[in-house]
Parts: sequence; structure tokens; C-alpha cells
Amino acid sequence: MKLLFCLAVISVNTTAAAQPTNTTYTLPQLEQLAMQNSTEQKLASTTLALAQLGYEQYRLQRKPTIILNGNAPVYDKDNFSVRQPDGSIRFLNRSQVNSNFNLGILQTIVATGGTLSVNTNLNRFDELIGKTKQYNGTPIYIQLQQPLFAYNTLKWQKKTEPLKLQNAQLAAKQSTYNLALTIAEYYLSIVALQYNIERTTTAYNLHLLSLAAEKKRKELGIGDTDKLLQLQITSVSYEQQLIEQRVEKQTAILKLEQFLQVPIINSTMALPTTLRLGDVAV
Repeated sequence: MKLLFCLAVISVNTTAAAQPTNTTYTLPQLEQLAMQNSTEQKLASTTLALAQLGYEQYRLQRKPTIILNGNAPVYDKDNFSVRQPDGSIRFLNRSQVNSNFNLGILQTIVATGGTLSVNTNLNRFDELIGKTKQYNGTPIYIQLQQPLFAYNTLKWQKKTEPLKLQNAQLAAKQSTYNLALTIAEYYLSIVALQYNIERTTTAYNLHLLSLAAEKKRKELGIGDTDKLLQLQITSVSYEQQLIEQRVEKQTAILKLEQFLQVPIINSTMALPTTLRLGDVAV
């Protein structure tokens, strides 16, 4: 039983500690939270990042590319037949090692869709039985590969890729402004509700002074019963109005919390001196 009681106390303390504190937020702070947590903003940022990577890949395709290929030494051992002068066949052993190396610089031609390359290669042949080595190579040769009657992808990519990047940048910027507009609407709605609560509270406090004065007059025997009753009814109306306004404010904050995905249910909004939409940079 003592163990269960201790666990219950720990659970209550943990729950109490998890409750968010009362924090006052400004409009730029809410915009920053939305930028960090909004699903729409994350999607727009990811789309922009993919467009930037695609544009960088297109730019790399237009730059010269170094091509290096070849094969490691390949060992080959077999027997081959040799026709003898008397017509007989003699089989001899053969052990060879072959290797080659190729190096080139490749440049795409945007205007025609072809490729131009400058290359060099070197081949080595080793005869292990005879212990001989031979080299064969081409110091430099130029190669042009040009497809005929084919679709020139590079030519159209030169026009479309910058437009894709620009479109993604504009979409990300539009998403940021739309997000700022939505946050501003939530923020101003909550600020208006806070103002209504403050105004109703001030009127209620003044009304309580009138009610206290009328009660004092009633105690002195100079008060009006009907007026006192009317003041009491008005007090109940003020209390009901305050409850409704506070519930409406908490509902608006809850909607903002769901949009931001950040716990702010016990928070308030700082009254703005000036409002600027889109304080968060793109």
C-alpha cells in the first residue's frame, strides 16, 4: 500500500511538472514557432531544398567531367596448338598478364546535345614465360559523340531548370507569408478576446463598487430594493459574460496550439505596439 501511495505521489508530481507555465508570446515569437513546427512550412522547405539540389545537379552536368577507367592486371594461362613442319601438332604453355588504363576529360555540348572528350590510354602486356614486356598507348585523342535526330535534353534543361528553381523559391516565400498571415489572424483574435476580458473585468469591478454602495445605502435604510436587485442581476450577467469570454479565449488558444503543435494553452498574447506581417525572413 505504501508503495502504491508513493507511486501515486510521483505520478501527480510528474503530471504537475509537465503542465506548461503561463508564458506571454509576441507575434514574432509565434511566427518563429510556426516556422519551426508547421507541417506546411517543413514541406515547402523540403521542396525548395530538392529544387536547389536538382539545379546544382544540372549545373554539374554542364561542367567538365574527368573519366578514369581501366582494369587491373589480368592473368591468363592456357595451352595453344602449333602446327609442326611434319604436320603434327604441338601444344605449348602460355602465361600472360594484360592491363590497361584510360583517362579523359568529358564536356557536354548544350547546343547540340553531344559530348566532346580528350582522352589518353596505356596498355601493358607481360609474357611471363618469355619474360618480356610490351607497352602500347595513345598519348592523346579527341572523340566526339553526337546523336542524330534525338531529343536535346540539355538544351531544354537550360531553360526549364532555372524556372523550376525560381518557382520553388516563390512557392517557399508564398508559404512563409501565408503562414505569417494565419498566425497573425490567430494572434489578433486572441488579443481581441483578451481586450474584451479586460474591458469586461474593469466594468465588472466598477459595477461591484456601485453594488457595494447600494448595499451600504440599503443598510442605512435609504436604499432602493429594486435597484439593489437589478444591480445583483447585472453582477450575475457580468460573471457569465466573463466565463464565456475566458472559454472563448482558451478555445482560440487551443486552436493555435494545435496549429503550432506547441503547448501554449496557459499562455497569453503580448499586446502589440505595431504590427508587421512577415517579420520572419524567408
